[in-house]
Amino acid sequence: MKKRALCLFAVMFVVLLPVVGYAADQSYVLKLSHTQSDTAPIVRALVVMAKDLETRTGGRLKAEVYPNGMLGDTQEMVAQCLSGSNVGFMTDAGRFSNFLPEIGILNAPYFFETYEEGNKLVQTDMFKGWTDQLGKEGYRLLSFNWYEGGRHLITNKDIKTMADVKDLKIRTGATPEWIATLNAFGCKPTALPQSEVYQGIQQKIVDGADQQIITVYGMQLFEIAKYYTMTNHYQLMLGLCVSDKWFQTLPEDLKQILIEESFKAGEYASQLTLNDVGRMMDEMQAKGLVVNEIDLTEFRAAGETVYDEFPSFKENRVKLYQLIGKN
Repeated sequence: MKKRALCLFAVMFVVLLPVVGYAADQSYVLKLSHTQSDTAPIVRALVVMAKDLETRTGGRLKAEVYPNGMLGDTQEMVAQCLSGSNVGFMTDAGRFSNFLPEIGILNAPYFFETYEEGNKLVQTDMFKGWTDQLGKEGYRLLSFNWYEGGRHLITNKDIKTMADVKDLKIRTGATPEWIATLNAFGCKPTALPQSEVYQGIQQKIVDGADQQIITVYGMQLFEIAKYYTMTNHYQLMLGLCVSDKWFQTLPEDLKQILIEESFKAGEYASQLTLNDVGRMMDEMQAKGLVVNEIDLTEFRAAGETVYDEFPSFKENRVKLYQLIGKN
């Protein structure tokens, strides 16, 4: 009887062994999407991240990079993410402010001035606590240290003062803080998908857009808008977001590697941006772009009124400044 039981166990072990072995060797694929072209710093960093992931995991975790919004715009990526799909996309903090209002402060006007400050802010325990809460909503933010630079106004009107932007139709994203900022400046914020900005300015659907240097360069917006006014109304930090449902299917070691490589790639992308913007500006000016460096006193004062529209912003600004040692 004991021999029969032993033999039965041996047979079960042999039968189950391939199943257990397959689970250990299972591979995963993450599709990384971004709206910009393959020359953009973030896309270049995503490509490096994909190679590093495959190397570190021995091919167990692979990433495919899809630039130019090939998988859809950001809102479509949000829907895919919430469905549990194996997609990753870049997003600003305002994407989540409808159910986590506090996190939107990252997009508030003149909240921080440099990449170094922004990088410190997104690594505070306070900010990390907010991103942890997003897991309950279906989002897993792997990192939030992807810097794209300051946002300015690209228009067909020469802007010298805030009075010059009054009633201009300026394309911006759906982020509440961005819309509130342009309203405070006296503009008329107008929604357009990023892929339609060039055509929108060209066909005079809008008078311009608020865009960072690498986007103006990458989308060649300087071809259809002559003036670039350096308002610096906010600095753009982005996060790499995946589905929390998909993330939880990964073995623990792959989860950790994915987080580490995302953070490392964010640092690399940010450095590429910092290295590239000077050259991009020189090239655009050589092709006729007029760059306006103006007094920002009026813009900063108007931006301050935005903090009155979002109840938690003033208090949290003080707390976050204290955490990074900023007065």
